[in-house]
Amino acid sequence: MIRRQRVRAFRPIREAEADIRRRIEFGTFLGKAQKDPHTETVRKLLSLKPGQKAKGIVDVPQLKYRYARFTRDAFAMDKNFALAFGKTAVTSTVTFDATHYGDRIHIKGTVTHEWDDEYDFDREGQPGHKQATILEKAKLAKPFDIAAEWTQDVEGWVEIRDGRLTNPRFTWTDKNE
Repeated sequence: MIRRQRVRAFRPIREAEADIRRRIEFGTFLGKAQKDPHTETVRKLLSLKPGQKAKGIVDVPQLKYRYARFTRDAFAMDKNFALAFGKTAVTSTVTFDATHYGDRIHIKGTVTHEWDDEYDFDREGQPGHKQATILEKAKLAKPFDIAAEWTQDVEGWVEIRDGRLTNPRFTWTDKNE
């Protein structure tokens, strides 16, 4: 398992984490995702009466960096990342407690991010796969998995206006490793 600081050295991972934060704040807690998988969470939050509490667990849709995206984005962003990694995916889960206070809902939770990457030398389109396959056949290399997990605390408010959740105000804090 790779430590959080090493994982965040890669710009695409930092960007994926920032995108996940936006998905959680605007998708999970406001229901404003393009493909809205969080409707149930928003309904649950809106159904809270003043003083009432609720718990929730939400899986954030996986972010995948695949070869087409590498060619278009990653080579422009970080050529070393694009060449070094195979099929990168960042998955996150948020576990939270919500409490209704007046016209606001206080939310406090923990987000667990998991990065998983499988470098498969035989996969067509894998950057450098032909050279890597030669090394593998000579027993000088083999496919490998890379993984990392890190957590962050998230705490803040959403306002209730006209039966909708709005105006998210969240603070994100890294948890100690």
